[in-house]
Amino acid sequence: MKRDFLRFLLALSLIAAPVSPAFAGTDTLSDNELASVNAKGFAVEASNNNASVQLYESQNGIKGVSVVNIAGSAANVGQNLTSVSETVGIALLTQKNEQYSDNTGGGFFQTTYNTDWPGDADNYYNNNASVQGMGSGSETGIRALSLANVAGSAFNVGQNIAKVEVNYFVDMLQSNEQEAVNDFLAVQTVVNEVGALTYQSNSNATAQLIDSQNWAKGLSIANVAASAPNVGQNVANVKGEYFVGVGQISIQEAEAVIEPIQVVANDNWVRYQTNNNASAQGVDSQNWAQAVSLLNAAASTVNVGQNIANVKADKFAYIGQANVQFTENDIEATQLVVNGDADAKYQANNNASVRFVDSQNGAKAVSIANLAASAVNIGQNIANVKVEENFEVEQFNIQAAVADIETTQVVFNADDAKHQANNNASVQLVGSQNEARALSIANLAASAANIGQNIAKVKAEEDFGVEQFNIQAAVAEIEPTQVVKSDEVKYQRNNSASVALVGSQNEARALSIANLAASAANIGQNIAKVEAEEDFGVEQVNVQAVVADIEISQTVANADTVKHQANNKGTVALRGSQNWASALAIINAAASAVNIGQNIAGISGQRDIDVFQTNNQTASVATFPNQTLENDGTVIYQANNGTSVRLIDSQSHASGLVIANVAGSGVNIGQNITSLRGLLGGSVSVVNTQTAYR
Repeated sequence: MKRDFLRFLLALSLIAAPVSPAFAGTDTLSDNELASVNAKGFAVEASNNNASVQLYESQNGIKGVSVVNIAGSAANVGQNLTSVSETVGIALLTQKNEQYSDNTGGGFFQTTYNTDWPGDADNYYNNNASVQGMGSGSETGIRALSLANVAGSAFNVGQNIAKVEVNYFVDMLQSNEQEAVNDFLAVQTVVNEVGALTYQSNSNATAQLIDSQNWAKGLSIANVAASAPNVGQNVANVKGEYFVGVGQISIQEAEAVIEPIQVVANDNWVRYQTNNNASAQGVDSQNWAQAVSLLNAAASTVNVGQNIANVKADKFAYIGQANVQFTENDIEATQLVVNGDADAKYQANNNASVRFVDSQNGAKAVSIANLAASAVNIGQNIANVKVEENFEVEQFNIQAAVADIETTQVVFNADDAKHQANNNASVQLVGSQNEARALSIANLAASAANIGQNIAKVKAEEDFGVEQFNIQAAVAEIEPTQVVKSDEVKYQRNNSASVALVGSQNEARALSIANLAASAANIGQNIAKVEAEEDFGVEQVNVQAVVADIEISQTVANADTVKHQANNKGTVALRGSQNWASALAIINAAASAVNIGQNIAGISGQRDIDVFQTNNQTASVATFPNQTLENDGTVIYQANNGTSVRLIDSQSHASGLVIANVAGSGVNIGQNITSLRGLLGGSVSVVNTQTAYR
């Protein structure tokens, strides 16, 4: 399974190439491969961008129907906006986006070589196939139906929006048929032979936001790098007397083969260096942002399907909402960081990870998703209906997510590691997502997941039915490998396949809050609130299967004194987080396979009402954890957590039907909840069928 050092050979050859004799006048590196070479002396500030989108104090306060910044990508943005009023009737209204994006044109190579010691390098930005927002604010207060910053991706956005007010005969169909294919190689090599490196940011296949998109508003906000995302949104507002039909469907397929490789070598001391490979990172960003879909994705395949319908009619009405989604991701993410004979101080190395600091606080969205090296489907159907009689609502999510994920992170510190954070296939939130509001909040690293939510609010007299289905399959083979070797360690945190929350998600509100690392999960939620007189039925079904084969390896070797070090492998760790949080389901999972199925019906009626709720769940997980620790000097403080759950000052006063912290496990959680008032006659049937393997 491992291709191990073959990937290193390519990256290491790029280090050697600029100083080899062949560099002068040969084809050792072609023009597009050699993105930047810097030499001889003092560099105050430099930005080297290859197939990247970089925003510096830009696009603040602008307004547009579509705002897009795209580099090295194949992208489609389709928008259909229709308004019909003061009309007796309309026979048919059709809105459709058919989109295919294929980004298989090759790879992007960036080499940056800073030499001629003892010069200094200050404020350096190297971006390869990446999205970066920076400065004292970019895209702050922006307004757009679709805001997209895209690098090295195959990307589709389809939006259908309709407002119709007629007397009768309304037949509406909104559809998005989307396919995104990405076959992508991104190689970034950075060599620093300068006397002092004060600040440097190196991003490869990464979505990074710094002080950006605060107070932004959009129907879709997407920042994607080296990914294959589809976003399909159908919104209908319909008012008519009778014969009203609304159909909304998104059929989405996302496939990718992605290989990001990042090599960083520092000869002398380092201060404030951030190295991101196949990662999603936010710093002071997206606070108080508002969107229907808020998506930050790196090296991921993702489908977001959202159908929203508001219907008011007298009689003879039908609403059908469906998301049919398939995603497959085959990814190898490799990061090698070598620090030479001087200290590494304030260095963050992120490989296939999600890391947000002071971000997304107070954000509001139907879906908030931050993804790294993952395969994810998010399907949401929302119907708000008021009708007198003869009415039916059908809501379906059919989802399959398949992932083959290998992440390798190697960090060598020849001298002291004074303040270093190494994250591999991990989710880390610091001071983020507090007071956030969403139907779904998802932070995923190296995972395969399906999230299906069906919500129906109905007020009717008689003769109607509500059907809600989530059919979900998640299959993942995940191999995170982390190797960290240091001389003396003063403060170091090493996370591999782990979830770490610090001061985050306090007072957050959502139907689903999910933080997943190296896991496979299905979350299905069906919610129906009904006020009716008689003769109606409610059916809610979740059929879920999850299979995960997870092999985690973490090796940490310390040659001298360890003053403060934390090593987390396959671990869920919360500190001062999720206090006063509220959700139907709160799930924090590492190296696990999880199914959560929830069916909730609140019904107020008179007679002849039938309710059927079922969860059919299978979870299978095989875990092979391996943690190796070598300490050759004095250890003052060291915390080693392998496949474990650790909570400190967290989840106090939290409320939820499910609060689950899971490590190295296979879990099924099925809940059927029915509340009936004023009922005469009818039937209620609730069933959970569950199988778990480990």
